[in-house]
Amino acid sequence: MSDWLPRRTLLEGVRWVSLKGISTTLDAELRLGADSLPDEATLKVVQGHLTGLQARLQREEAGQWGLRVTVGGGTVAGRIGLQQQPAQGGPLLVVRGQLETRGVEVAALTAPNKPLSGRLEASTTLNAKAATTGGLVDALQTQTRFTVKDAVVHGLDLVKAVQTVGLNRGGQTRLDTLAGQVHSQGRALQLSNLVASSGALSATGNVAVSPAKTLSGRISVNLAGDSKLGQTLGGAVGVPLMVSGTLDAPEVTLTRGALLGAAIGTAVMPGAGTGAGLQLGDRLGQGLKKLFGK
Repeated sequence: MSDWLPRRTLLEGVRWVSLKGISTTLDAELRLGADSLPDEATLKVVQGHLTGLQARLQREEAGQWGLRVTVGGGTVAGRIGLQQQPAQGGPLLVVRGQLETRGVEVAALTAPNKPLSGRLEASTTLNAKAATTGGLVDALQTQTRFTVKDAVVHGLDLVKAVQTVGLNRGGQTRLDTLAGQVHSQGRALQLSNLVASSGALSATGNVAVSPAKTLSGRISVNLAGDSKLGQTLGGAVGVPLMVSGTLDAPEVTLTRGALLGAAIGTAVMPGAGTGAGLQLGDRLGQGLKKLFGK
């Protein structure tokens, strides 16, 4: 079958329209080696989503390719390996790689939507194992440690969420630092060990992103005691918020346990009791969930 594969494929001005109606026009070229694997592949997006992206994949040695992508004013570069592994029922394709991301504008990757902007620095390891090349996409797993410089979270105002002690949609949150880890399995993402800070505000948490781009998770927002709101709540506090909605329209709400605790704390001791009640109520709520297995 490999004898029938073209050794060189050239695409010019090819237009691709996604199921969501997003149009992308690209130029590409692929050259195959004697083993029917790529010797070299290039890609350039000339119009539409990710306009300006350029990528080059080049064979360096047996089973190893170098990859370099320029996008969003930065680069993604590293090495990817492909090997066959003997297995019962037939050989498996095994992919492993290590990529470094430097200075990429996050908003350029998600345009026209912009849930987050800022310059991305990241280190990623990837691996996949499947019987077919098509199966590698669903089997792909990645682990990434990242930092976003001058980050802005769009569609979510964490300070307002604490001030209103309730549901919050819209607005934005500017951050001096945003860092964490991302684990992906196929098209699902899990963000963990999130750490964000800006002036008197800091936040930590974990958030999952489904293949349908829906959000679920928890974050804890802390306000320094010398800030106006921090003084109102009785010093530095950890306000527990539930994350929901979608990647394009995120929502945060106070956890039910924290909401109840805040109400009781305010009634007993206005100001300081509110902050203490938030944390105590949330801990009690989590304890009851574990107790009843929910």
